[in-house]
Amino acid sequence: MKAKKKFSWQLMYKQRYLLLMSVPFVVWLVIFKYVPLWGWTMAFQDVRPKTFALSVWERDFVGFGNFTKAFTEIMSKNTLNGQKGRYRIDEIDRTDMDKAMVIVERVWNEYFEG
Repeated sequence: MKAKKKFSWQLMYKQRYLLLMSVPFVVWLVIFKYVPLWGWTMAFQDVRPKTFALSVWERDFVGFGNFTKAFTEIMSKNTLNGQKGRYRIDEIDRTDMDKAMVIVERVWNEYFEG
């Protein structure tokens, strides 16, 4: 059995066309798969209009503070369906999962079925 060839510049030169053909894919991969992940960091930072010009490392890190703020505002203001108080969560006396399913069903029926 022959030993596996290790990396060599000679092998790279032989496969130069294959490597050249893979460059567009690697560029596509970086642009459309990895660059958008950079924006996910904004979910964990204190981003305000005055801090848009700052780099990612200069903004304040707030952790899950933005998530807790968003979900507490949704629950307190009943903004799940975009209508003021039409389907209030506290009017339904069921478990949390049942409440969510009822809201989803009502919104679905209103917007997609009639």
